[in-house]
Amino acid sequence: VVLLQIDPATGREFECGKLGAFTNDMRRHLARQVYPLVMEVEFEDRFPKSGKLCNSRFSRIRDDKPVYECIAPQSYPETVFTKKET
Repeated sequence: VVLLQIDPATGREFECGKLGAFTNDMRRHLARQVYPLVMEVEFEDRFPKSGKLCNSRFSRIRDDKPVYECIAPQSYPETVFTKKET
């Protein structure tokens, strides 16, 4: 799963990491989801220049939060934005 957040300064999406360590049950559940969706992810730190997450792990799917509220805590100087604008 590619993790995206919204840059607070530009309003554009950027990749902040990837997750792949899911159980088979969770993989089946994710295959049935409508994307994009919001995930809560725990992590130890962020890389200071790119904003990518360090040692991230899946916590839960957030049905109560819309995608447009997934805003990063700050802008990062070497962020690589996705092509799609939010």
